[in-house]
Amino acid sequence: MRRVEDVLYVVMPAYNEGENICETIDSWIKVLDGKSKNSRLVIADSGSTDNTHKILLRLRKKYKNLEILGKTNKLHGPKVIALYDYAVKHGADYIFQTDSDGQTDPEDFGVFWKKRKDYDAILGYRSKRGDGKIRALVEKVVCMLLRLFFDVKVPDANAPFRLMKAKLVSKYLGKLPKDYDLPNIVLTAYFARFGENIGFEEVSFKPRMAGVNSVNLKKIFRVGRSSLFAFAKFRIDMKKTDPILAKKIFRRKLGTVAIVLSFVTMALLAVSTSPSSPWNRGETVTDSGVFLTIGKQMKDGMTPYIDTFDHKGPILYIINFLGTTINETSGILVFEFIALFLSLVFMYKIARLKVKSRGISLFLSFIMFSLYITFNVIDRGNLVEEYAMPLIAVSLYVYLKYLTDGRVSRFLAFMTGFCFACVALLRLNMVAIWGVFSVVIFTKMLIKREFRELGKISLAFVLGAVVIFGPIFVWLVSKDAFSPFVDAYIKFNAAYSKTSFQNIYSTIVYFLKEILLFLSLVLTGYFAFVEKDRANKLILSSFFGAFVVAVLAACMSGRNYPHYGMVLIPLSIFAFAWLYSEIEKREQPVAVSMLLSLFLLSFTFQGWLTISQSAVKSFFNRYEGESVSEFVKKSCYYTEKFTNIDDKIVVYGNRDYIYLRCNRLPASKYSYQYPISQVRPRILSDFFAEVSEERPKIFIIQEGYVIDGVLDYLDRNGYKEEWRENQGDDSARIYSLTE
Repeated sequence: MRRVEDVLYVVMPAYNEGENICETIDSWIKVLDGKSKNSRLVIADSGSTDNTHKILLRLRKKYKNLEILGKTNKLHGPKVIALYDYAVKHGADYIFQTDSDGQTDPEDFGVFWKKRKDYDAILGYRSKRGDGKIRALVEKVVCMLLRLFFDVKVPDANAPFRLMKAKLVSKYLGKLPKDYDLPNIVLTAYFARFGENIGFEEVSFKPRMAGVNSVNLKKIFRVGRSSLFAFAKFRIDMKKTDPILAKKIFRRKLGTVAIVLSFVTMALLAVSTSPSSPWNRGETVTDSGVFLTIGKQMKDGMTPYIDTFDHKGPILYIINFLGTTINETSGILVFEFIALFLSLVFMYKIARLKVKSRGISLFLSFIMFSLYITFNVIDRGNLVEEYAMPLIAVSLYVYLKYLTDGRVSRFLAFMTGFCFACVALLRLNMVAIWGVFSVVIFTKMLIKREFRELGKISLAFVLGAVVIFGPIFVWLVSKDAFSPFVDAYIKFNAAYSKTSFQNIYSTIVYFLKEILLFLSLVLTGYFAFVEKDRANKLILSSFFGAFVVAVLAACMSGRNYPHYGMVLIPLSIFAFAWLYSEIEKREQPVAVSMLLSLFLLSFTFQGWLTISQSAVKSFFNRYEGESVSEFVKKSCYYTEKFTNIDDKIVVYGNRDYIYLRCNRLPASKYSYQYPISQVRPRILSDFFAEVSEERPKIFIIQEGYVIDGVLDYLDRNGYKEEWRENQGDDSARIYSLTE
């Protein structure tokens, strides 16, 4: 006759737990209440040298459902194997394993038992451990090794808190040597590798209150070293056990490599058109020239906001400083490539939150990243928005993951704060998504009364931000640059952004004329409106709100510079991912997906073909001389003729690339004067005061910036015209000091 009640065996290894064992047994024996009369609590205590065994013998008289295994290997791992074997052979339906040191809490067991029918095994994971940072680090390394050896990803491989069906345990127990040290780790690997129906539940893990920890750091390293060889053997066994699965895993790895290589290729193509590329001998354009000039000045010991003037955040100048330490012109490409590659990776991960197909997610990354080509076509790289893109993508992924899964790790919350601080110190109007999503999540957790979790996540976020804000602000204060930083970054930008509603509206229209961006915004709004499920509606509504605020923030200056739109690229992928996920639920999803894919491809393939052609042409023509203008060539010629390497020069207008090309530093902290002097007119008088004091030997005027005031200054101070681009009154000119 079939049993109605499930037989549960709670099994525990014990070693010298005399100080803990009595309290542990008293607390854990209670979980057998209401279970089958054949359920047992089984302890294996071989090798104990204290009074553990005597206490157990006494407790066995008190509890009839307590059993003791006294003849097993004294080590922890072999005891666990012996306990599993004993439970299987004695008719257990379910086996629950925990330790006897009092670090686990019986209160957590109830959730596992309620969900036992939903899974073949429910494994605990410890988001916070009470046994020290070293052992927490060891667990992270173990999870990393499982991914490396067995291609499985688990949050915790060795938690001594696991409820498993006896049939599942018996299926894999025979693969373990009876004296193996790490049975739970390998069983977890087998469960995950072979697609068993397993789940993970968070459990508490308290510090050891008494007794002696038999596993020390030396033993951890010894066991870990020997386990590497054992892992290799288990990996071979797994392949022999299911060669079809092994082939699937190999193909999946191959697919992962293909995806990564695709991202590398796209990122390389994107940066290949930059004039900073070593095979591109063109001129660095306006913004990049300014940033690289400041990076070079920092390399020479100068401080932004004091010795230089620009109104971007310090993170940007630090990136350019690091780039110039690699190479003064092309070193910045390393950071551009990293930024674009990470943007692609996390756009892909955002798509994967909704789309099952890796191929579709890759395709969407390819399509939406084409917006980079559109927004970068004029300004051609090394832009503030480029470095903000991956930071926005990372945080957007974390926020959407939390709203989808209902939980987020402290590390991800930390990284979100880290990304926020970085973007806030690149340019303030790019932090829209943090403002919207933080309010949504804060409100959601307050309503659900998740005060403790809210506190932990908020603390992790703040710590992530402090890691960036702290050192940067200390550096600025130590250089007496904090007040100039506030003046340039806050006050100047406030004046720079003053504009009319008409200009803002015109800029919004300019960006939304990009069809992929417009469709993404409209789709998000539509899905948010029609969605019935409350959880999904919250996700979509929050995302739509963040999208709208991000568009408004990007357009707040009323200037329709194409590169401002880059910050919207990471947001553009989610709506189409949602659309594809809806298609996957319909009949004939492949046909509909193909039509949609062809539709999207029609907007992007020309851009990718053009940039590919440009990259190939640039690479194969890399030895054919330099495509710089006559103006730049003459500037460098006369600079070299009239100045030494330590002399400073002036470029009037906005053409900082000449400083880089001629290998000279600016004679004023205002290395460029426009448009900043239009926002703050006194900049011109400060500029001329500094130039008068420095008296540079070369004064270069960019085309379009020849004004009477500059010509009068040059005439009064004895400058001689050396070269003029043409006879036009507004043409570029080069002057030398005649004294």
